[in-house]
Amino acid sequence: MSASSTNESPIVNTPISGEMVEVYDDLDACSGAQWMPTSQMGFYLKFVLIVCCVSGIVSFGIYLLLQWLAR
Repeated sequence: MSASSTNESPIVNTPISGEMVEVYDDLDACSGAQWMPTSQMGFYLKFVLIVCCVSGIVSFGIYLLLQWLAR
């Protein structure tokens, strides 16, 4: 059974077989190493970086506010 054959694959029996077979063929073609495009990965990393920075700034602001109120 070759990796690209879709006849023996159990996913063919599901209702969304056409879409899933294409996805699994793409995964087989690149061995699942690059399941996300580099541009989308970069966008995801930027999103995570922004969320971390914002949460750090907000928590630091709350810390300063509590220190100021505790005086």
